[in-house]
Amino acid sequence: MGLNGSSWNSKKQLFDNADESIYHWWWQFLRLSPILWYANYKNATIKDPVLNKVYAHTGGLPSHSFKAWWSQHGYAAFAEPSDEVLVKAVSAAEALNSSPKDVVLVEVPLTLNKREIKSQFVQLLNKVHRGRNYDVEAFSKASLKLYTHKFNLTTIERQYWVLLYKLIYPKTPLWVIGDRLRLAPHLDVRHIDRKTVERRSEAMFIHLQSHTWRYHAHAEYLLHNLIKGSFPNYTKPSPEAEVDLFLDKQNEEFRALTKVDSEGSSPWQKWIKRHYQEQLHQKIISINNFGTLYRDSPSFNANFKKFIRGKLEM
Repeated sequence: MGLNGSSWNSKKQLFDNADESIYHWWWQFLRLSPILWYANYKNATIKDPVLNKVYAHTGGLPSHSFKAWWSQHGYAAFAEPSDEVLVKAVSAAEALNSSPKDVVLVEVPLTLNKREIKSQFVQLLNKVHRGRNYDVEAFSKASLKLYTHKFNLTTIERQYWVLLYKLIYPKTPLWVIGDRLRLAPHLDVRHIDRKTVERRSEAMFIHLQSHTWRYHAHAEYLLHNLIKGSFPNYTKPSPEAEVDLFLDKQNEEFRALTKVDSEGSSPWQKWIKRHYQEQLHQKIISINNFGTLYRDSPSFNANFKKFIRGKLEM
C-alpha cells in the first residue's frame, strides 16, 4: 500500500502511519474537489466511469475526519489484496502454462550442495530483480494507487495551503499568500512599501509572486489529476472543451454552484470557507508565531483580518 514499514502491530499504528503519509494529503485534496462536493450535495450521478470509480472508492465527499474516512474507505481503497505471495516449486506442466510478468522461473540442479545453490541463486536474483527500480505502481492491485512514489510531502502540504488560501480569499494577491504562509522567508517583503521601493526590492515582490504562483498552479494540477484517480500527479491538464460531468440539467447547476468568483459567493466557496477558514487562520497564526507575539493584544483579531487580506502588516 506504500506506507512506511511492511507490517503494523495494531490498527492504531497503521492509522498513525497513514496520517503522516501521502494518503493524508490525498484525503485533504479530495475534500477540495467541487465535483465531489456537488455529487454529494445533490446526490448527482457522475457520467465519467473513472470519476465515478474514485467517487465510489473514496465514499463520495470524504468525511471531515481523516480517521473516520481512513477507517471507512481509505484503508480499503489503497490496500493491496491479501493474496499470499510465496516462493514455491513449479512443475514442468505449470511452467509451460504460466508466464506472469513479475515471476521468473529458475532451474535448480539438486545435485549441487545448498551453499552453491544459494550462491548461484543470489547472483541470478541480482541480475533479474529490479530492486529499487521496481515499478510498484505498475504491479499494484489496489483499487486506488499512487501515481508515483517520488514526491515531497512538505511541498505538497505547502501547495495545499496555497490552494486553500486562494479559495477562501480569492482577492488576495499571490505574493501576500506566499508571505503569510512563509513560503520563502528570504524574500522578506512584509514591511516594504511598494510605492517607494527601489528596483532591487521590487524584484523581491515579483519573485515571491512567481514562487507562490508555481505552488498554486501545481496544486491545481494535483487536484485535477486526483479526481481521475491519479495522485500525486503534476501533469498539466491539456486544454479541452468543457465536458458534461453529470446528467441532463445538473451540469448547468454544477457550474453555477461551484463557480469561483472574487467575492467567494458561490455555495461551494461558502462551504469551503465555513469548514476551513478557521483552520487556515490557525495555520497562519502558528507559522508566524502570532500566538506568542500578540497573546494579550486586544486589537489582534481586527488587525489579523486585515493582515490576512494583505491590507495591514504585523
